[in-house]
Amino acid sequence: MSDSRKLGTLLVLAFLLMANANAVFSGWLLQSIYPFTLLFWGFLITTLFFFVRLSLTQGRTALKIPLASLSGLITLNLASGISWIGYYCALKFIEPAIVSALMGCIGPIYIAVTSFMSQRQLSANQVITSFGIVIGTAVLSWASITDHSAIQNVSLQHVLLGLGSALIGGFGQVLTTLSTKGLAKQNWTASQIMAHRFYLLTLVAAVVAVTGQGVGVDTPSQMLAIGVVSLFGLLLPLWLLQKGIILSSPFTVSVLLSLGPLMTFLFQGFDSRLLWSNMSVIGCGIIVLSTINNFIFGQKTAKAERSNG
Repeated sequence: MSDSRKLGTLLVLAFLLMANANAVFSGWLLQSIYPFTLLFWGFLITTLFFFVRLSLTQGRTALKIPLASLSGLITLNLASGISWIGYYCALKFIEPAIVSALMGCIGPIYIAVTSFMSQRQLSANQVITSFGIVIGTAVLSWASITDHSAIQNVSLQHVLLGLGSALIGGFGQVLTTLSTKGLAKQNWTASQIMAHRFYLLTLVAAVVAVTGQGVGVDTPSQMLAIGVVSLFGLLLPLWLLQKGIILSSPFTVSVLLSLGPLMTFLFQGFDSRLLWSNMSVIGCGIIVLSTINNFIFGQKTAKAERSNG
C-alpha cells in the first residue's frame, strides 16, 4: 500500500472515531432538539467556516465553481442531503450502532450489485460478504422491531422509519464517496468540497425546521451542544473524511465505514438511555466480520493475481 493510501486509511479511521462518538452524543441530543434544527445549524456553521477559510487563504477565486464541475457538485449536494437527513432521522428512533451498521453495509452491497449488473464475475468472497451483510441487516432489523435493541419502547412506526432512514442514508453515503472522487479528479481540494457540498442540505433543513419546530433553541446548554456537534462531529471529521476519500479507493472507504458499529459500541456506554443488546452485538458483528473477510481475502487474491501475471 502506498504512503498516500496509508494516510488516507488513517484519516478515514480518525473520521470514524469522531463521527461515531458524535453518533451517540447526537442520538442523545436529538431527544430534545428537532433533527432539522440540528442539521440546519450544524451544516450552516460548517459551510460558513470553509467559505471564510478559503477566502482568507486562497482568495475569492478559490470559491468559483467551474462549469465542468457543476453536475458533479449537484450530485454531491443531493447525496449529502440524502445521507445526512437519513442519518439524523435514524438516530432519533433507533440505536446508534444499528444506524452505523445499516449505513455502512450499503457500500459493499452496492459494489457487488453493480459488478453483477455489469456482468463482471463476482468472487466467492464478494458473495460471502454480501450474504453476511444481508443476514446481519436482517438480525438488526428484527432486534429493533421486536424491542431487543439497545433502545426499547419505541413504536413500530418509528422503528420502521428509523430503519428505512438508515438504509436510504447509506445509499447517499455511497453516492457521496463516488461524487467526491469525481470532483477530486478535477483537482478539487477537501476544503473546496466542504465549502460547496451542503447548500441543498442547509436549505432543506431550514425550510423543514421553520415549518416544523423552528430553527431556534431553548437553552444556552443546547446552543453549546450544537456548537460541539458542529465542530467535533461535523466540521473536523468531515474534512478528515474528504481528505481520506481523495487519497483512498472507494472500496477501502466502504470497508472502513462498515467498521463504524464497533466504534459506536465503545461510546454507547456513555449514554444512560442505551441498554446492552446481545442481538445488536450479533447483527453488527456479522456485518463487520463479513466485510473484513472480503477486504482481507480480496487483498490476498489481488496480490496473487498480480504475482501470477
